[in-house]
Amino acid sequence: SARAFLFRPMNIERKFIDLKELKVSEEGAGTIEGYRSVFSEIDEGGDLIVKGFFADSIAEYLDAGFSAHSHEWAFKDAVGFPVEAKEDDHGFFVKSQFHSTADAQDIRKKAKERMDAGKKVGFSFGYSVQDKSYVEAKDYKEQLPLYIKPERLAANLQKAQKFDRIRILKKGEVIEDSIVTAPMNKL
Repeated sequence: SARAFLFRPMNIERKFIDLKELKVSEEGAGTIEGYRSVFSEIDEGGDLIVKGFFADSIAEYLDAGFSAHSHEWAFKDAVGFPVEAKEDDHGFFVKSQFHSTADAQDIRKKAKERMDAGKKVGFSFGYSVQDKSYVEAKDYKEQLPLYIKPERLAANLQKAQKFDRIRILKKGEVIEDSIVTAPMNKL
């Protein structure tokens, strides 16, 4: 139920994604679409999300989830809602529709103007983790290839060196997505 989203603030985490292939439309109230997460990549926080992480929560997210700016969760601050969400081999793709209110349209306009000027627009998503594991630094060369595509392994092994261990996120619940200025994963 939507109520479940409201009573778990202590378990909520956030991931910031730079949406290079983001699309903003101006039809009706407007939409924004792009990947909210990329699978099998170590992010700037030392996490790697595997395909299937979002799968069990997509229906609930489409029913009760929301789009915000900067993780403002008050109802009055919601700028939109998801209308399409799916996992594919690349990541978690979401299309959100903006509300027609002036505040939501201001956010849509800012995102569009930044993109038109060649500036980055990022997304973040709020989530809780149901299943995770860890790969310790001593096991990177042996274990990380189980999660990372061969063509991206060298870059990810190099990034992994910044961390004592990598958290593998296997199952979770997505609650919201937010337009933000600082992404956690530049892919």
